[in-house]
Amino acid sequence: METLDVNEHRFASVISDINKELQTKGYLSEDEMVGSSMAVEMSCPVPKAKVQLRQLMSEMMHQIDIWNMIEAVRENGLHVLEPGAELEAERLEHVLSTAFSQLNKRVPLSQAVPVDRCVALTTNWLMSAYDRESTGHIRAFAVKVALAHLSSGKLVDKLRCKEEW
Repeated sequence: METLDVNEHRFASVISDINKELQTKGYLSEDEMVGSSMAVEMSCPVPKAKVQLRQLMSEMMHQIDIWNMIEAVRENGLHVLEPGAELEAERLEHVLSTAFSQLNKRVPLSQAVPVDRCVALTTNWLMSAYDRESTGHIRAFAVKVALAHLSSGKLVDKLRCKEEW
């Protein structure tokens, strides 16, 4: 239960950050801001905040191409893990931090992404999608597939990347 409370608190702070980011980009007005994860889930069948969250996620992750994602996976030693091996959220954060840091080195300063917020947002999203029992662990195969799908690149390269990692 402790893990659930911690994750709920982290998710609430990420939602708050997302609201601020969406508001500054003009996607969300002050009266549309969502206060908690329950409001995101229960507001309507396809809540506007969920759609905007997906747009923001795709804008961030789509800047990282598949080859740089493979490099981040290899740097963090995920390529030697068995598909059924479980990763802790902390290790996933390290992979994402490497990927976003590498991205910031390649893009102009005006297009740099806030690494900490991107890592927190992506980690929480992946953990909520793939860790249904709230154990704090996620399978290595699920991480690799999710990161491959979220990154940019040709479909052929994404399907071929299983040989690379």
